[in-house]
Amino acid sequence: MTFIPGLPHPDGVIRRFAQFTGVVETVAVAASIGDTSLVVSDGSVFSVNDSLAILEAGIEEKSYPLVTAISVDTLTLDRPLDHDYTTSATVEALMLNLNLVGSLSTPVVGRIRPPAGKLFVLTTIIATMLDGTAMDDGKYGGIDALVNGTIVRIKENGNTNTFANFKTNSDLAVVAFNLDYSDKAPAGSFGLRMSLNISQGGLFGHYLNGNDGDEMQVLIQDDLSGLQEHFWSAMGVVLDL
Repeated sequence: MTFIPGLPHPDGVIRRFAQFTGVVETVAVAASIGDTSLVVSDGSVFSVNDSLAILEAGIEEKSYPLVTAISVDTLTLDRPLDHDYTTSATVEALMLNLNLVGSLSTPVVGRIRPPAGKLFVLTTIIATMLDGTAMDDGKYGGIDALVNGTIVRIKENGNTNTFANFKTNSDLAVVAFNLDYSDKAPAGSFGLRMSLNISQGGLFGHYLNGNDGDEMQVLIQDDLSGLQEHFWSAMGVVLDL
Protein backbone atom coordinates (compact mmCIF):
# COMPACT_ATOMS: atom_id res chain seq x y z
CA MET A 1 0.00 0.00 0.00
CA THR A 2 1.30 3.49 -0.90
CA PHE A 3 0.82 6.33 1.58
CA ILE A 4 0.73 10.03 0.72
CA PRO A 5 3.40 12.12 2.50
CA GLY A 6 1.91 14.40 5.15
CA LEU A 7 -1.13 12.22 5.76
CA PRO A 8 -1.45 10.03 8.86
CA HIS A 9 -0.37 6.40 8.52
CA PRO A 10 -3.45 4.22 9.01
CA ASP A 11 -3.40 1.03 11.05
CA GLY A 12 -5.55 -1.94 10.16
CA VAL A 13 -8.52 -2.77 12.35
CA ILE A 14 -10.48 -6.03 12.55
CA ARG A 15 -13.17 -5.76 15.16
CA ARG A 16 -15.92 -8.18 16.18
CA PHE A 17 -19.39 -6.90 16.97
CA ALA A 18 -19.80 -7.34 20.71
CA GLN A 19 -22.55 -7.09 23.27
CA PHE A 20 -21.08 -4.80 25.94
CA THR A 21 -22.42 -6.29 29.18
CA GLY A 22 -21.93 -3.27 31.46
CA VAL A 23 -19.80 -5.43 33.79
CA VAL A 24 -16.89 -3.01 34.24
CA GLU A 25 -13.96 -3.00 36.67
CA THR A 26 -10.64 -1.19 36.81
CA VAL A 27 -7.11 -2.54 36.55
CA ALA A 28 -5.78 -2.99 40.11
CA VAL A 29 -2.10 -3.56 39.25
CA ALA A 30 -0.40 -1.84 36.32
CA ALA A 31 0.06 -4.20 33.36
CA SER A 32 2.82 -4.27 30.75
CA ILE A 33 3.08 -5.21 27.10
CA GLY A 34 3.42 -8.98 26.85
CA ASP A 35 1.64 -9.78 30.12
CA THR A 36 -0.70 -12.77 29.84
CA SER A 37 -2.67 -11.97 32.99
CA LEU A 38 -4.47 -8.96 34.37
CA VAL A 39 -5.28 -8.05 37.98
CA VAL A 40 -8.64 -6.28 38.31
CA SER A 41 -10.40 -4.63 41.24
CA ASP A 42 -12.99 -7.44 41.52
CA GLY A 43 -12.42 -10.69 39.64
CA SER A 44 -15.66 -12.25 40.90
CA VAL A 45 -17.76 -10.36 38.34
CA PHE A 46 -15.96 -12.03 35.42
CA SER A 47 -16.26 -15.58 34.09
CA VAL A 48 -14.03 -17.93 32.16
CA ASN A 49 -14.61 -17.44 28.40
CA ASP A 50 -15.50 -13.75 28.83
CA SER A 51 -13.94 -11.55 26.19
CA LEU A 52 -12.52 -8.28 27.50
CA ALA A 53 -12.55 -4.68 26.30
CA ILE A 54 -9.54 -3.00 27.93
CA LEU A 55 -9.41 0.78 27.50
CA GLU A 56 -7.33 3.69 28.76
CA ALA A 57 -7.24 7.18 27.27
CA GLY A 58 -7.89 6.00 23.72
CA ILE A 59 -5.53 3.03 24.00
CA GLU A 60 -7.20 -0.37 23.69
CA GLU A 61 -6.69 -3.97 22.73
CA LYS A 62 -7.81 -4.19 19.09
CA SER A 63 -8.45 -7.92 19.41
CA TYR A 64 -10.42 -8.69 22.55
CA PRO A 65 -8.48 -11.13 24.79
CA LEU A 66 -10.36 -14.09 26.27
CA VAL A 67 -10.35 -15.07 29.94
CA THR A 68 -9.10 -18.65 30.26
CA ALA A 69 -8.79 -18.87 34.08
CA ILE A 70 -9.57 -16.77 37.17
CA SER A 71 -7.74 -16.82 40.51
CA VAL A 72 -9.41 -14.35 42.89
CA ASP A 73 -8.77 -11.03 41.07
CA THR A 74 -6.24 -12.29 38.53
CA LEU A 75 -7.58 -13.00 35.03
CA THR A 76 -5.46 -15.28 32.84
CA LEU A 77 -5.71 -14.30 29.17
CA ASP A 78 -5.38 -16.29 25.98
CA ARG A 79 -2.74 -13.96 24.53
CA PRO A 80 -0.15 -11.33 25.53
CA LEU A 81 -1.28 -7.72 25.94
CA ASP A 82 -0.41 -5.30 23.14
CA HIS A 83 -0.14 -2.22 25.40
CA ASP A 84 0.82 -1.00 28.86
CA TYR A 85 -2.05 -0.13 31.21
CA THR A 86 -2.16 1.77 34.49
CA THR A 87 -4.74 1.54 37.27
CA SER A 88 -6.82 4.09 35.34
CA ALA A 89 -7.67 1.48 32.69
CA THR A 90 -11.15 -0.06 32.59
CA VAL A 91 -12.00 -3.68 31.80
CA GLU A 92 -15.46 -4.67 30.51
CA ALA A 93 -16.85 -8.15 29.86
CA LEU A 94 -18.11 -8.74 26.33
CA MET A 95 -20.18 -11.36 24.52
CA LEU A 96 -18.94 -11.97 20.98
CA ASN A 97 -21.08 -14.99 20.09
CA LEU A 98 -24.37 -13.35 19.16
CA ASN A 99 -26.44 -16.56 19.24
CA LEU A 100 -28.61 -14.72 21.74
CA VAL A 101 -32.32 -14.22 22.36
CA GLY A 102 -33.73 -10.86 21.34
CA SER A 103 -37.11 -9.52 20.28
CA LEU A 104 -38.54 -6.64 18.30
CA SER A 105 -39.20 -4.64 21.48
CA THR A 106 -35.98 -5.63 23.28
CA PRO A 107 -33.29 -6.40 20.72
CA VAL A 108 -29.82 -7.52 21.75
CA VAL A 109 -27.27 -5.09 20.30
CA GLY A 110 -23.80 -6.05 19.11
CA ARG A 111 -21.59 -2.99 18.63
CA ILE A 112 -18.41 -1.78 17.02
CA ARG A 113 -17.44 1.60 18.43
CA PRO A 114 -14.12 3.43 18.21
CA PRO A 115 -12.65 4.95 21.37
CA ALA A 116 -12.45 8.72 21.75
CA GLY A 117 -9.72 10.21 19.57
CA LYS A 118 -9.99 7.50 16.91
CA LEU A 119 -11.68 7.26 13.51
CA PHE A 120 -12.66 3.85 12.15
CA VAL A 121 -13.01 3.58 8.37
CA LEU A 122 -14.80 0.25 7.95
CA THR A 123 -14.77 -1.33 4.51
CA THR A 124 -15.94 -4.93 4.92
CA ILE A 125 -18.49 -6.76 7.07
CA ILE A 126 -18.11 -10.49 7.68
CA ALA A 127 -20.58 -12.97 9.19
CA THR A 128 -20.00 -16.61 10.15
CA MET A 129 -22.40 -19.20 11.56
CA LEU A 130 -22.11 -22.78 12.80
CA ASP A 131 -25.05 -25.12 13.22
CA GLY A 132 -25.68 -28.83 13.73
CA THR A 133 -28.29 -28.71 10.95
CA ALA A 134 -27.64 -28.37 7.23
CA MET A 135 -28.18 -24.89 5.80
CA ASP A 136 -30.00 -23.67 2.71
CA ASP A 137 -31.22 -20.37 1.27
CA GLY A 138 -34.61 -20.55 3.02
CA LYS A 139 -33.13 -20.78 6.51
CA TYR A 140 -31.12 -18.43 8.71
CA GLY A 141 -28.01 -20.45 9.34
CA GLY A 142 -29.58 -23.84 10.02
CA ILE A 143 -32.65 -22.55 11.89
CA ASP A 144 -36.01 -21.47 10.47
CA ALA A 145 -36.30 -18.13 8.68
CA LEU A 146 -36.48 -15.27 11.17
CA VAL A 147 -39.65 -13.32 11.88
CA ASN A 148 -38.07 -9.93 12.65
CA GLY A 149 -34.59 -10.35 11.24
CA THR A 150 -31.01 -9.45 12.08
CA ILE A 151 -30.37 -5.77 11.35
CA VAL A 152 -27.09 -4.10 10.44
CA ARG A 153 -27.19 -0.36 10.95
CA ILE A 154 -25.12 2.75 11.63
CA LYS A 155 -25.76 5.03 14.60
CA GLU A 156 -24.25 8.50 14.35
CA ASN A 157 -25.15 12.07 15.32
CA GLY A 158 -28.18 10.79 17.22
CA ASN A 159 -29.60 9.19 14.08
CA THR A 160 -29.72 5.60 12.83
CA ASN A 161 -29.36 4.36 9.26
CA THR A 162 -30.39 0.75 8.61
CA PHE A 163 -28.14 -0.94 6.07
CA ALA A 164 -30.04 -4.24 5.76
CA ASN A 165 -32.40 -6.65 7.52
CA PHE A 166 -31.52 -10.34 7.13
CA LYS A 167 -34.20 -12.98 7.72
CA THR A 168 -32.79 -15.79 5.58
CA ASN A 169 -29.45 -16.88 4.17
CA SER A 170 -30.79 -15.75 0.81
CA ASP A 171 -31.14 -12.21 2.22
CA LEU A 172 -27.44 -12.35 3.12
CA ALA A 173 -26.59 -13.51 -0.38
CA VAL A 174 -28.39 -10.53 -1.96
CA VAL A 175 -25.86 -8.06 -0.57
CA ALA A 176 -22.85 -10.30 0.04
CA PHE A 177 -19.67 -10.19 -1.98
CA ASN A 178 -19.66 -13.93 -1.47
CA LEU A 179 -21.61 -16.46 0.59
CA ASP A 180 -20.53 -20.06 1.06
CA TYR A 181 -21.92 -23.08 2.88
CA SER A 182 -19.66 -25.80 4.23
CA ASP A 183 -20.71 -29.35 5.10
CA LYS A 184 -19.38 -31.07 8.18
CA ALA A 185 -16.84 -33.48 6.81
CA PRO A 186 -16.58 -35.99 8.28
CA ALA A 187 -17.57 -34.50 11.66
CA GLY A 188 -18.11 -31.12 13.27
CA SER A 189 -20.76 -28.60 12.24
CA PHE A 190 -22.34 -27.12 9.15
CA GLY A 191 -21.04 -23.63 8.43
CA LEU A 192 -21.86 -20.38 6.63
CA ARG A 193 -19.56 -17.49 5.87
CA MET A 194 -20.19 -14.31 3.95
CA SER A 195 -18.53 -10.95 3.37
CA LEU A 196 -19.84 -7.69 1.96
CA ASN A 197 -18.30 -4.36 1.06
CA ILE A 198 -19.77 -1.13 2.40
CA SER A 199 -19.47 2.41 1.10
CA GLN A 200 -20.54 5.88 2.08
CA GLY A 201 -21.06 8.89 -0.14
CA GLY A 202 -19.21 7.33 -3.05
CA LEU A 203 -16.13 6.73 -0.89
CA PHE A 204 -14.88 3.29 0.01
CA GLY A 205 -15.70 2.57 3.63
CA HIS A 206 -17.92 3.95 6.37
CA TYR A 207 -16.59 6.42 8.91
CA LEU A 208 -17.15 6.06 12.66
CA ASN A 209 -15.98 9.00 14.78
CA GLY A 210 -15.07 8.02 18.34
CA ASN A 211 -15.41 11.61 19.56
CA ASP A 212 -19.05 11.66 18.43
CA GLY A 213 -20.02 8.27 19.88
CA ASP A 214 -20.62 6.74 16.44
CA GLU A 215 -21.08 2.99 16.22
CA MET A 216 -22.06 0.23 13.84
CA GLN A 217 -24.63 -2.19 15.24
CA VAL A 218 -26.01 -5.67 14.68
CA LEU A 219 -29.49 -6.01 16.22
CA ILE A 220 -30.68 -9.47 17.26
CA GLN A 221 -34.51 -9.44 17.18
CA ASP A 222 -35.26 -13.18 17.32
CA ASP A 223 -34.30 -16.30 19.26
CA LEU A 224 -30.94 -17.32 17.77
CA SER A 225 -30.01 -19.72 20.56
CA GLY A 226 -30.45 -22.63 18.13
CA LEU A 227 -27.27 -21.57 16.35
CA GLN A 228 -24.01 -22.89 17.77
CA GLU A 229 -22.12 -19.77 16.69
CA HIS A 230 -23.21 -16.43 15.25
CA PHE A 231 -20.32 -14.02 14.81
CA TRP A 232 -20.20 -10.69 13.00
CA SER A 233 -17.09 -8.59 12.42
CA ALA A 234 -15.88 -5.64 10.36
CA MET A 235 -12.50 -4.61 9.04
CA GLY A 236 -10.88 -1.46 7.72
CA VAL A 237 -8.41 1.11 9.04
CA VAL A 238 -8.16 3.27 12.16
CA LEU A 239 -6.82 6.85 12.24
CA ASP A 240 -6.06 9.32 15.00
CA LEU A 241 -8.41 12.31 15.11
